[in-house]
Amino acid sequence: MREHRKIRRFVPALYWLAVCVLCLALLWYRGAFLAPGQAKSGQWGTLELTLSPAGRFIAAVPGQQGAAFASEPGWRVQDFLVGDLDQDAEAELLLLVWRRGHYGPSHPFWVSRNDYAYSQHIFIYKQEQGTVQPVWMSSSLNPRVRSWSMTGEGNLQILTPAGEDTLWGWGSWGIERLDAPLLPLV
Repeated sequence: MREHRKIRRFVPALYWLAVCVLCLALLWYRGAFLAPGQAKSGQWGTLELTLSPAGRFIAAVPGQQGAAFASEPGWRVQDFLVGDLDQDAEAELLLLVWRRGHYGPSHPFWVSRNDYAYSQHIFIYKQEQGTVQPVWMSSSLNPRVRSWSMTGEGNLQILTPAGEDTLWGWGSWGIERLDAPLLPLV
């Protein structure tokens, strides 16, 4: 009889534990545990840039309704920078984005399917004939970015969560690490 009472007390506790786990999984799936963003605004040519604390990014022409560019609903923009990363005398827009999957709709042939976990990415855009066009969109970053800034030379300085200060620049296609040690060709 006592055993039966213990089970009766255990079942509701197990039920509430399952409800809590389900709620936490739902919050994780919606990105609730990602680092909170900070409100930020800026200028990129004729566009006014706005980043909300919720991670929504908008580029708009002052005085006009609607956005010239807005981040996709599934993205959480952590930060943005404006600078001439590719040294072509025109500033690019760089977004630091959290989104699901390591790749976009296309992925390398050796990857059978995309991951659905949140990962950090750098997306680079340019202005072309009054529109915002993608230039380069990274796969998931390794290492991740804790903070970043543009140097006076147009390079990207990235501080990792481990405290490593790294320097990146535009290569032939995408960003490349500039301060990595050279490996011998032996």
